[in-house]
Amino acid sequence: GGSDSMSLLILMKYWSERTGISLICVTIDHKLRKESADEALFVKNFCKKNNIEHVTLEWIRNYEKINSGKIENLARDARYNLISEFCSQKSIEVVATGHTWNDQLETFEMRKEAKSSEFGLAGISKIRSISKDVKLIRPIMNFTRKHLQDFLIKEKVSWKNDPMNEDVNFKRVFHRKNIELTDKEKLLQKTVKIKLFGKQRREIEHQSVHFLKENLNPIQTKFGYTMFNTKKFLAEKND
Repeated sequence: GGSDSMSLLILMKYWSERTGISLICVTIDHKLRKESADEALFVKNFCKKNNIEHVTLEWIRNYEKINSGKIENLARDARYNLISEFCSQKSIEVVATGHTWNDQLETFEMRKEAKSSEFGLAGISKIRSISKDVKLIRPIMNFTRKHLQDFLIKEKVSWKNDPMNEDVNFKRVFHRKNIELTDKEKLLQKTVKIKLFGKQRREIEHQSVHFLKENLNPIQTKFGYTMFNTKKFLAEKND
């Protein structure tokens, strides 16, 4: 129900109508806040009004106290597990999420703080696998949250604000607040770095896949291992 997700939903609806490909909206209710049920209902009603199939999936967990530093990762893992299981049941091959360039900048800062390599500083991929048969895509990654909120205003669509997005005890929110105070020139410099690292990562991944396809022994052992020529591997370019 946030501005990112609602923007994605509307754009996916337009795309679905143009292509004839069916669309299902999935809301994950983590039940971490008392408002979450109302937010799920908000999305459900919007979908009903706009003839979009909708389902709400709930995160069922043990209710012992969860360390706030871990809750972000636990909630994310639960979200993708629920979506992956749902897709398997419905034979759905592609999932779209509403990640924006703001999320990319936040991820960059978090990974830089963790002293990640350039590979990690490339940030969030626009496409990846979340299971053997399901691909995840992020169609609105290049847009800023402000741009998308302006789009929603133009479309006369409201959205919900998650109060947890104001809690600086969460690392992502802490970096989000700092980014909001950063001048545009520095943000542009970060953007250039992220895109450069992303290009380097894609090239490395392409080279790695090509090497594996060309050099892996197709006969696997009962332990799940395979074999390749180490001399050829060591001869590959380090860059």
